Amino acid sequence: MNLCAALANLALCLTLAATPAHAARPKSQQPGATIVINGDPGGSVRARYNEIEEINRLGQRVEIRRGSCMSSCTMFLGANNVCVSPQASFGFHGPYRFGETLSQAEFDQWSKIIAWHYPPAIRQWYMRHCQVIIDGTQERGCA
Repeated sequence: MNLCAALANLALCLTLAATPAHAARPKSQQPGATIVINGDPGGSVRARYNEIEEINRLGQRVEIRRGSCMSSCTMFLGANNVCVSPQASFGFHGPYRFGETLSQAEFDQWSKIIAWHYPPAIRQWYMRHCQVIIDGTQERGCA
């Protein structure tokens, strides 16, 4: 791996390891509200899972309008009511715990949790081609 790729991977890991405050619960507690995403670096899969469950429970709509929707943000694609603008882009990778290597069983379990939030065609693509681990020893990219 060259220096530029290593620095890009480090920046990606640092960005994705941070758990944004908005990933813990929806931006609005109002039933039927519209949640607008204009770029989101991702964060904790568990927190995002809980957020999406609450969004669905409240009957809210998610609009991914523009910017990069990275990491756990991509799980919004499986919300009950979601709309994606052509100006939005997505970044997918497999699960990881910053600074640690997941066991194969943990990796598979969290991959399935992430993929469960995708529509069927994206779920199949993700599970076949787009699980990426970056921990210094393993790297698998989207094909």
